[in-house]
Amino acid sequence: MATSINKSSTITTQTFAEDFAKPDSAALALEEIQTETFYNTLKSYYSYREADNSFNSMAHADLLDYFYEDRSWRNNNTISMGMDMANVFGEDDEERIRQFSYIQQTYAQLPSFWNDPNRNFGAWLIDNGGAMLADPVNLVGLGVGGQAAKQGYKAALRVALKNKMANEISEITIKEAAKEAEKLALGKAIKKGALTEGYINAGIAGGQDVLLQNTAVQAGIQDEVSLKQSGIATAAGFGFGTIFGAGFTAGAFKLTNRSLAKNSVKNLNDIHNYGKSTTTGSKLFDDLTITNKSSKADVNAPKQEKPPKTTKEYIKKLRGDKIKADDKPPKLAINATKLKDGGYTAFVKNKIAEITEQLEKKTISKEQMIEDAVALGQDRIKFRKMANDMANQEQFVKMYATVVGQADDIRSTFDKIGALSTQLNRLDLADNEVDDILNEIARLDMTLDFSIKRKKKGAENIARGQVAHQVDAKGNRAAELITDPEDPALALKKKGTREEQLEYWRTVGQLGDREQIIAAMQNVKKIDRWDIAAEYVNNNLLSSPDTHILNIVSGLTQTVWKPATMLLRGANMLPHDKVRAGQIMREALHTFVYQFAYTGHALKRAGKSFWQGRPILDSTQMKYDSNIRQGQLQRWINEFGKTFTDRLGMAGKVIQRGQKIIGGTVSAPMRILSAGDEFLKSMMFKARMSAAINSKIIDETPDFSLLKGDGFRKKYKERALELQSEFIDNKTGRAVEIGNTVEDRLNAPLHYAREGSYTNPASQTNPITGNQEGGLTGWILSQTAGKAKWTRVFGLHFINTPSNLLRWNFQHLPMLGRYQFQMRHLLAEADLPDLDAGASTFKKITHSLSKGKLGRMTAPIRGVFGKSRYLNPEAAAEANARIQMGYLLWTGALGLVMAGKITGGGDRDWRKNREKTNNTGWQPYSWKTNDGRYISLNRLDPLFTPMFLVADVMDIYSNWAKETDDLPPSVDKQLTEVSIGAITALTRNITSKFYTKNIIELFNFMSSDDFMKSRSPERAAASQAAQFIYKGIPMSGGLRYLNRVGDEWERELWTLMDRIGTLNPFNTSDATMPRRNMFGQTIDRKRGWLFGLGGDVGLWSTPFAMTNFKNNATAKFLMDKEFNYMPPAKIDKYSGFNLKNLRNSKNQTAYDRWLELKNDVFLDSNGRPIKNPSKFSGKKYSVQEYIEYAIATPTSKLYKHPTGEVIGKDYQVQYIIDVIHGVEKMAYINMIKEFPEIMERFELQNEFIKSQFDEQKSILKALIN
Repeated sequence: MATSINKSSTITTQTFAEDFAKPDSAALALEEIQTETFYNTLKSYYSYREADNSFNSMAHADLLDYFYEDRSWRNNNTISMGMDMANVFGEDDEERIRQFSYIQQTYAQLPSFWNDPNRNFGAWLIDNGGAMLADPVNLVGLGVGGQAAKQGYKAALRVALKNKMANEISEITIKEAAKEAEKLALGKAIKKGALTEGYINAGIAGGQDVLLQNTAVQAGIQDEVSLKQSGIATAAGFGFGTIFGAGFTAGAFKLTNRSLAKNSVKNLNDIHNYGKSTTTGSKLFDDLTITNKSSKADVNAPKQEKPPKTTKEYIKKLRGDKIKADDKPPKLAINATKLKDGGYTAFVKNKIAEITEQLEKKTISKEQMIEDAVALGQDRIKFRKMANDMANQEQFVKMYATVVGQADDIRSTFDKIGALSTQLNRLDLADNEVDDILNEIARLDMTLDFSIKRKKKGAENIARGQVAHQVDAKGNRAAELITDPEDPALALKKKGTREEQLEYWRTVGQLGDREQIIAAMQNVKKIDRWDIAAEYVNNNLLSSPDTHILNIVSGLTQTVWKPATMLLRGANMLPHDKVRAGQIMREALHTFVYQFAYTGHALKRAGKSFWQGRPILDSTQMKYDSNIRQGQLQRWINEFGKTFTDRLGMAGKVIQRGQKIIGGTVSAPMRILSAGDEFLKSMMFKARMSAAINSKIIDETPDFSLLKGDGFRKKYKERALELQSEFIDNKTGRAVEIGNTVEDRLNAPLHYAREGSYTNPASQTNPITGNQEGGLTGWILSQTAGKAKWTRVFGLHFINTPSNLLRWNFQHLPMLGRYQFQMRHLLAEADLPDLDAGASTFKKITHSLSKGKLGRMTAPIRGVFGKSRYLNPEAAAEANARIQMGYLLWTGALGLVMAGKITGGGDRDWRKNREKTNNTGWQPYSWKTNDGRYISLNRLDPLFTPMFLVADVMDIYSNWAKETDDLPPSVDKQLTEVSIGAITALTRNITSKFYTKNIIELFNFMSSDDFMKSRSPERAAASQAAQFIYKGIPMSGGLRYLNRVGDEWERELWTLMDRIGTLNPFNTSDATMPRRNMFGQTIDRKRGWLFGLGGDVGLWSTPFAMTNFKNNATAKFLMDKEFNYMPPAKIDKYSGFNLKNLRNSKNQTAYDRWLELKNDVFLDSNGRPIKNPSKFSGKKYSVQEYIEYAIATPTSKLYKHPTGEVIGKDYQVQYIIDVIHGVEKMAYINMIKEFPEIMERFELQNEFIKSQFDEQKSILKALIN
């Protein structure tokens, strides 16, 4: 119903939400569009959307015409659809959302034009046909048709030109080829274009309908999503898409086909005019199909030389001719200058392919290169001669000339063969002339074979040399810098006085490894600026103490996990080698114990690493990846400052000391991260190394016992020190580098430590092929180390470590873990030889199941029966141990989730999760303690990732399973959610990780479900902008940490300035409002959990945020219920003000004041707000007190509603929400009294409406008169 609203209540004529309902049938829809409600809604919505008041005075018939035209375009044209979606999801006013949904869903129910009295065929065709014709999706059909025409025409033309010369071709031949192309390819092209555009249109139409129906459901226009309506929309989209796709494809095909034929006719005339009528084969085809010929070049083209008179003269000319610069068309029919595409390219390709098959493909690994180099190095005379020859001999110095010359020689030879083959088509050749040509072709063919083989072998040798240069690139770089330092100061010392040279070489002696040498000796001003920027950004992001606590805690979980996995490895080895199995299990137990023994040593190494600003044990594999060298930023800051301060004398030196302090502070976070890695690696490395050494000494000494006296212990220490040199340089403390093979890494303490700290390399040598494999991570690392370094600054801050965390989980997946590529290396099997031809059918079948790719798939089954053929049984035992530990982990995760100890991600709408946290203390991806606290462990990867994945899947299943069998269609769609629940859970879980958020944040901003539901794009945009600002502000992570721990409340970060305000470490800006719960109370800041430190209250902050259970009646009542309370919209629906931008004299926003005033509203015993509390004589309740009273009192209005969910709705929860909304309405009235500008806007709008009404009234009177 329509009603007039006075100033005190609202400002405009409106229709209540309950009047907006989707018609149930086409007949009802026709009746609905004739109602006053629909008419007023069209006027209100279109005048608002188009910012055009003329809609308010438009006649009903004209408005209906506009409605039909508007909906036709916005349902049948993708650009208009996009505008519609932008209007909907960018709208904050709930009333406008309801209006739109009401209009759209009414249109969706209208009948087709033949059953619609308001439309005729002409109007329908103009609106719908125009929208569909102008749709850019039709470009798909144009593209398909054009490409199909090109391919079909060329195929038909090749057939027409077979064995023909240019003088045998006419315009009729070309046109017949075009007709043949149309006959053969047009039908297939139309089918492909129709289906392609049909599928695209179906997806667009169906997706749009589901989104708009979902909006209508949320707006209360309809009760549920209609699958029938979505199916009709999808089918209609497919139908119209196929029709238009077929039409546009056919048109594009015919136009392109006609154009190609016309172009070929023109080119044929040019060929005849320039005397090239003897052109044949692929050269003729190329000349006829070329589309970018220069007519000017053709006019000025030189004429062909007169051909030799006899065949012998022709052969002699080919042998003796020297290649000249102009020996190419149009002077000659073939190009004899260089190896390029030409008339005989197909022949050459086939020839090269034939010869390639004859050559043995031999791959030499880097390991083999090193072995050959060691062998060569033993003969120093031969080695020096070969090295000198490579540097100075002409065949190496002018290798480039040899390479170019070989290519030219090959091209020249096959062009000669092509020319001779052309001559064989002449009809005037005598038999002896044919024999001469055939003999010459055979000689040239042998020459070509040899030339191609020689060039291929030469190319392989050059390629191996290039790869060999990378075997120890860092070692070469370090040696180069020692002999010729780039650093100006060190270069002067090296060439200076005896004392300066002595100081230089002492400096070199203090540098522990190649990384330090490169960092110290290179010219810091020549360092790649992207490397400097990446280190700067990483330091800023790593400056929060929480990050470094997380680094240590996550690594410490592996001090238990890895020895346990190693113990299982030993158990798996028992069937293969009981002795080795015993050794492995003994080493596993020793490794676990030794980690505690070496904790002190690890702490000292961590301190030394921080003090020296460098890694000690392992500088190759670090958290920040190998292409960022630690310390470069600090040296760059120091050297950059010297450029300006050296000229200032003593004052300059004082400034430089300040710059060193700044540089040390800015680069401190990565020093701390490196020190944390040093602690973890040193502890694990020493423990694993000592266990291996101890095991070896025990095996060497049958009567081993440390109780035999000092003499035995002395020998033990000497032998241990001797064995230790295999793993570590005792002078520098640097670990001995290991290879990339499975054998190199399996029992290497260094690799054990790298895996425990998640810094293991991305690549590994495939034991079957001998090739390096790095997967996606290896490819990304190679790209970001070269041309794509800029990505390390703007998003890909850490690559290898996050990849290792995810890889760890994939390797521990039950059953599926074996298919991860490094696990495949561990489980590699020797392939079976081929069977004899006379083998039985049964044997052939079993043999095929055990061979090749199928054999790798059946390996788990064969392993059960002891039929495995592992290349390395111990490596396979390790892989199986990881999968077995995965079974334990996932089983334990399921048990914890079912016991209610682990929470999932909650609702996909982040706002609902936030309100649940604010009002109950629940939080996503957390551990629930016995006393009701929730500890967020989402960042404790990789151990807790499976637990939260299981929790997500269980949540999805529970939401479906709790429904009864007697369900309306609205609940049926949950079956689909359950079927893809695992994929959904995995995606959401991974995208919630701190190390993937930056990478996918922009994608989330553009297309995620969260953004679509927020209807507040400015908030997402502010978040994006703040992320970039944080990267540029020094120590931004630490500054935000200090700001957070110094605050008593959770803050509502909405605008960009709110987020920038968090960079103030001393106090929180008054402009940033506190977060409030549904009662209007401020939310206390979360504390941090860390292994029980701080008791139940926790610490001031840790990576594991902790919330205390809101131990009140409301929280207990709502904890396990579907609580969908949402706070009021920030846009005032009456005045249009953004209440979060409107502030009072205390700098408090109108929105926050509104929420705060809920504390001042009192209710009576029936839950009704009391307008004048001072005059009320009965018992008064605050909103929290009333809800707790209602929950505790069985006779309250709350229990007049049914318990539990009824057809998907909990009426008791809805009653509580309704009470809160009633309080919000009263608080709103009190709030606008404190913000007079809102009332002023009310009055202005009402005056405007009154003036418009008076104007319309006077017009109406004039018309009547």
